[in-house]
Amino acid sequence: MTKHLIQAVLISLLCAAGKGRADDNPIEIKAGESGVKASVDYGQIVHGYNSETGQDYNWQVLRRSNIAVTRGARLGEHMEINMGFGGVFFYVLPEQGGAPHTRLPKFGVGPVQAEFAYHFGDPENSLADLQLGIFQYKYNPDASNLGEYLLRSGTYPGFLVTGGFNLINSTAYQVNGAGLTFNLFQKNLKLAFLLPMENQFAPMHSISPTFVATAKMIPGVELGAGIDCNHCIAAKPSQESPAVHTTDDPSYMHWPTSYILEAKKIKVADASQPSGFRDSVSVIRDTTQFYTFQGIKLMSRISIDPKAIFGLESHLNTPDLRVFAEMAVLGVKDYPFYYTDISRRIPIMFGMNLPTFKLLDILSVQGEYYNSMWTNDIDAVFELQRPVPAHQDYDPLNGPETEAARAKRDNWHWSVYGKKSVSKAAAFYLQVANDHTRPFDYNIKPAKSPITTRLSDFYYIFRIEVGI
Repeated sequence: MTKHLIQAVLISLLCAAGKGRADDNPIEIKAGESGVKASVDYGQIVHGYNSETGQDYNWQVLRRSNIAVTRGARLGEHMEINMGFGGVFFYVLPEQGGAPHTRLPKFGVGPVQAEFAYHFGDPENSLADLQLGIFQYKYNPDASNLGEYLLRSGTYPGFLVTGGFNLINSTAYQVNGAGLTFNLFQKNLKLAFLLPMENQFAPMHSISPTFVATAKMIPGVELGAGIDCNHCIAAKPSQESPAVHTTDDPSYMHWPTSYILEAKKIKVADASQPSGFRDSVSVIRDTTQFYTFQGIKLMSRISIDPKAIFGLESHLNTPDLRVFAEMAVLGVKDYPFYYTDISRRIPIMFGMNLPTFKLLDILSVQGEYYNSMWTNDIDAVFELQRPVPAHQDYDPLNGPETEAARAKRDNWHWSVYGKKSVSKAAAFYLQVANDHTRPFDYNIKPAKSPITTRLSDFYYIFRIEVGI
């Protein structure tokens, strides 16, 4: 019933769009691809930790059920409309004894696609494609969990994310906005221009103009590069560099978003202490300049496929033996105190698709190194809406040296992803990872820090997916 309802609504909208055209040149409407997919996820956090609450997540269960319904249609030769919605049942974490609200299932529903597309030139081999609305975008076909930094990261501060409501193979970014892709030299060179709107992190609703180039000029070698002007088109400019003032914090933190020019520990007289002194902090600020969310992100990547070089395509699956890497710069400009070293803002992802001799569709192993000065915490941008790292009490007394030592344990991450299709309608997935997953609490709010921040932390999740 749902499938036919979407079809009826879609055709009605298309007919309305075509109304008013000359009767001798009507728009021909053709039904496009449609589908219904459902999946069940089950897994466990074998070892995890929530640094915000101090709770261990050992053997907490990961359980979710998902469904998505999509429908497409052609409007004439060049126009296309795709729409669909999805829903997810999930359980919050951590599940706690004596707290029944942590054992109640939650449900969310929303659009997964609401796209208008126009194909320039030959519809079957278009010169360019224009996309408007809500659509999925993925520039790195080898990224199954880690990577895709250009659109899935912050700038100031440079946080990383993986997963979300979908934990498995979820690296595609959902663009709310516009995209224009040029397909040149038999699609061996693609140039994509995007205008995505921010829909999750502060500052909300800003636009980040993005350019991505992908080249396949040499057999077996794929190169990519991109630039993202993060939050550069502001919905409300004052939110990009907020001049936050507070009197709740110590006097040296009354301007928590202004430039810190110098911060050092000092001794002050205190007769109540045996030594006659106590530790304090001296902070010199420039309260005329403020840290900003805006910044330039850069990305480069490479993928090498030995099969195409040595002629092994007939013996292996298409993804097998591919080796790949991606790196990004999360903000090219330095700022005092918090962002002084560009080398601490460069995440690197690397990996390989192991050969399975067609036993599996794909078996991908990924690693990641990110020598960030600060812990991978989204509290500043998600909760407080400040373009400064969320470190202990926002106190420069516990500044770079202390926080860098805490962040060092979070430098390395890894992920293993496998898929096996048993038919066109059914597939099995398995993911085992130490990544940047943040589970949701009973308020449907993600944890500030990932629950796998130590090398000993990891989870596994298994999925059964069916679709028609």
